[in-house]
Amino acid sequence: MIDGGRASELESYGIIEREVDVARFGPLARAVARRIVHATADPTLVADLVVPEPAVRLAVNLLRGGATVVVDSRMVAAGTPRLTPVVSLDAPVSATETATRAARAMRATLDAVSGPAIVAIGNAPTALEAVLDDPRRVGVVLGFCVGYVGAAEAKAHLLRSGLPALTLLGRRGGSPVAAAALNAIAILAKEAP
Repeated sequence: MIDGGRASELESYGIIEREVDVARFGPLARAVARRIVHATADPTLVADLVVPEPAVRLAVNLLRGGATVVVDSRMVAAGTPRLTPVVSLDAPVSATETATRAARAMRATLDAVSGPAIVAIGNAPTALEAVLDDPRRVGVVLGFCVGYVGAAEAKAHLLRSGLPALTLLGRRGGSPVAAAALNAIAILAKEAP
């Protein structure tokens, strides 16, 4: 017997299958795209999703290999119950630096990580820019920062960087999107061949 929450989730996925065209994505990427649509209830996101199959496969393999998962906010961490990510904002940082706290914390966290890490950004564009400034310990970036200032530009910079990445073009994104992508990858790491 399926509990009510799981039944509702399965019904939602059935609706997504009927109403949202995810055919352009590979099989692993399709699972990520569907979970993002489910988490946001916004099928229009699919047109702007960049979810390359090789990047998803790399993230799955990194997770299976025990890679550290670094997130930019406690909200993203709270939304990923299958994982125990390192929250960059918990890193001690110097206030003398001119960068934003999010950028300073991301740099400090990545300096302490033995890579390659999976990095998920759901909030601050400056955290994503900090990752791009020094990607030595980064394996895959889930760049879903949100906002009117800097988000679209940071995500465009991510795509130009050549790093394996998943993102959502433009200003939209946020913690639910980053958490949904991480959850999909965690599920795939346990289920996919």
